[in-house]
Amino acid sequence: KINIFYNGTSHLFTSTNTVADKKTNFTGTITGITNPAQLAGETIVGLYPYNPDAMIYGTESIITTLPALQTAVDDTFADNLNISVGKSTTDATTMKFYNLCSGLCFTVTHNDIKTVVIRGVNEERLAARRIRIGFQTVEGEEVPTVNLMTGAHNTITLEAPNGGTFIPGKRYYALTIPQELPDGLIIEGFRADGKVYTKTINKSVTLKRSVFARKTNFDSGLTAQDLYDYTLTVVPPDAFDYTGGTRTGIDGYSVASYRTLKSNTSKKFPVAWKSQISTDSGTTWNDLTEENKSTYSAEWLTLGAYSATPASASAANYDITADMAESGTAVDVENIHTMALKSGKHPSGIDNSTKNNAIDLSMYDLLGNPISQTTANCYIVNAPGWYKFPMVYGNAIKNGATNTNAFTSTATQTANIINGYDAVLKNFVDHNGANITQPWVSNAHSGGAYGISKAELVWKDQLGITNAGIGNYSGGDKDYIFFYVKPNEIHQGNAVIAAYVDNTTIAWSWHIWITDQQMTSIPVKNYQGVTYNFLPVYLGWSDLGTNTTGYAARMADMRIVQTIGTKTADCDIIQNGYCDKNEGGNAPNYQYGRKDPMLSPTSGAGTPPSNSIKPWYGPFGGTAKNTLQTGALSSNTITGVNAIKAFIQNPFTYNTYEHMDNQYYNLWSANENTANTNDNIVVKTVYDPSPIGYCMPASNAFTGFTTTGKDAVTSSEFNVEGWNNGWYFKTNISNGTIFFPPYKHGVSAGVTNCWTASVFHTSNGVNAASNLCAHSGMVKPLFNQVRRCTANVRPVQEK
Repeated sequence: KINIFYNGTSHLFTSTNTVADKKTNFTGTITGITNPAQLAGETIVGLYPYNPDAMIYGTESIITTLPALQTAVDDTFADNLNISVGKSTTDATTMKFYNLCSGLCFTVTHNDIKTVVIRGVNEERLAARRIRIGFQTVEGEEVPTVNLMTGAHNTITLEAPNGGTFIPGKRYYALTIPQELPDGLIIEGFRADGKVYTKTINKSVTLKRSVFARKTNFDSGLTAQDLYDYTLTVVPPDAFDYTGGTRTGIDGYSVASYRTLKSNTSKKFPVAWKSQISTDSGTTWNDLTEENKSTYSAEWLTLGAYSATPASASAANYDITADMAESGTAVDVENIHTMALKSGKHPSGIDNSTKNNAIDLSMYDLLGNPISQTTANCYIVNAPGWYKFPMVYGNAIKNGATNTNAFTSTATQTANIINGYDAVLKNFVDHNGANITQPWVSNAHSGGAYGISKAELVWKDQLGITNAGIGNYSGGDKDYIFFYVKPNEIHQGNAVIAAYVDNTTIAWSWHIWITDQQMTSIPVKNYQGVTYNFLPVYLGWSDLGTNTTGYAARMADMRIVQTIGTKTADCDIIQNGYCDKNEGGNAPNYQYGRKDPMLSPTSGAGTPPSNSIKPWYGPFGGTAKNTLQTGALSSNTITGVNAIKAFIQNPFTYNTYEHMDNQYYNLWSANENTANTNDNIVVKTVYDPSPIGYCMPASNAFTGFTTTGKDAVTSSEFNVEGWNNGWYFKTNISNGTIFFPPYKHGVSAGVTNCWTASVFHTSNGVNAASNLCAHSGMVKPLFNQVRRCTANVRPVQEK
């Protein structure tokens, strides 16, 4: 293939020859030309190899590229490398081509050289990203000459054929710009380990057009030396959205690739690099090019450079283009979220790839805005890396100060109308039943209650969360828990991390929710006219399944590899998917008054659970399990404070006693002392499972979901927009809706159960709690639910 330039425009012409010949026939089309006679006396210029980016400057100067990174071929040079140009001013059907390049022909004696680098002693320019080629008359012939170079390189890097090593006795050719090197050149042969055979030719070397200088066995008698340290730094682009597009300059991807002379660290030389791709999660890697990208399912990507020899040791930016994501009839919703999480970055901009830079989750709200320290029982993570949180009881610190309201009730004492015991817990208790009097669990902090021996995962339903433990740095880090989310395994899901006082007894535990959900609240006005701002999904929600409309997420598992040395750097290219609406998924369940999430059980709401719908893992991964734990909390003698102690010490164990603690009204709202429905301000407690800035809803929060504000079994009284295995309830604000999917997925399909902060009592004397319960035939915003039952949590913003 060649470029034919006429009238300022490039045209592709292709050879029809089937065997090598000194004369080659090319065919192609020049726009507006139907007969060669139309070109008589016109200037036509040709270029080999064909370059779609090549241009004509003026009437006959060609602008093209000589790559500084080249691939060797035994006893010849690679196709599409040796630049040749031609010009015709008379007969447009005939053109004589002349070589532009010079170069070096060499052989080797060692059989372990993978890469040869050639450079002039004076760092002369040997190749360039843009070469302007003109013509000069020499002995009556119009031969090419280099008029100008931009983006020049002072090295030529030649890789051995097929990723192997150069074979002794074979001739190899490196192509260069013709010139005089008055003080000679340096030839370096690099082994795979980065050691190098170095040969310096300290005399003038002429690189003459169309002639190769020769250096036979340049490495003869040399020993490989460890002369260089290698550096490779890659910054991948931010994830594309499903619409794709082009990223340029600093918005593209950045590569800094160089070697530093150990004996003189001020001497830095650029190192060529190439991109590789894997389709089997990194088990095997293949070179990535524009020509083969479709082979590796990367046809949707166009890189500004698939390989390069940088002009300097400084970082260089490269453009990148992604096509619009593919739409389909079965979009994998879970994968959309996985890709978004892999490409996620914390809004703070902190590089939390190391433990020293762990992000303190108590210093940011759910939208990523910095705040004064505020703690919770649930922390949300939306990107890989290291994180930490203080060992504090629930939300016992708020806006940078001790929040005594979270563990001390100001409510007037009242009697539980079922069993006569005190209905208000005045002082909230810890795992020993002792009153909580200050925020800190760990005595590593001044005033903290207990010597914490370790911290580790209790359970997780995805493998990406790991390395949970107590901080091991000086200062306050010893009263923080750290954990790591692996970039290659991050996945939406949940985990519980606990602090232990004696390696066996849990003193407190915290919920980690990994999600890319946008935490913009949804305002809902209830029947009484009070507005509650709901979390957009259930606490701990994970989107699952497929969607019939949308755009699939995708990723190119790419890395950058230096051609010498052993340095590689990941450069995954991610395109997030999109689906307009998804009703499938699951969320952990909660028992009334408890702070810790539990996996959704396969049994119904009122029966003791045995197995979970979603598999889970122990603290160190291992084999997935489905069996739920119930034995430790099965006795009806464990009530009141003793029940709360047991709940704290056993965060992953279901209480199978119907009435749970059977006593307190205020476990989720510190000052609640009534069993009546209300819109009282919920005072968030240390047992509240909600994340920062949110709390459990008051008992009237759901009353706007019926037209009467009461439980309804007649469809005309449902205040709904539509049904899809769950109701789209009207928010009573503009035309808004809020979706409540079923609380168990695959079991009791279509039934919604969602706790409030309040308690109820039924006429038969069962100590119950307030709950939204709905399915296709009923909507009950004031449902009496036995405390043992499992239900979802949909927090609201604190007031």
